[in-house]
Amino acid sequence: MSKEDYITRLVNASRLINEDILSNSSFEIEDLELVQEKMNELINQLEFWHSQDNQERFIYELKKHLDWIVENYS
Repeated sequence: MSKEDYITRLVNASRLINEDILSNSSFEIEDLELVQEKMNELINQLEFWHSQDNQERFIYELKKHLDWIVENYS
């Protein structure tokens, strides 16, 4: 699998997880605020690493974010 394919799969997984979080009534407002804060941090990191053309770090940051969500909300 190419790095681009891996990134696409990670982005799609992130999107699905975020959609579930937003539509899931079991999340408290504090949880949603924390997820939003972490998502903003992720976006900033991804924009930076994309501008640096650093796919490895882009993948790392995206994977780290998904791991955090799974660890805290699964």
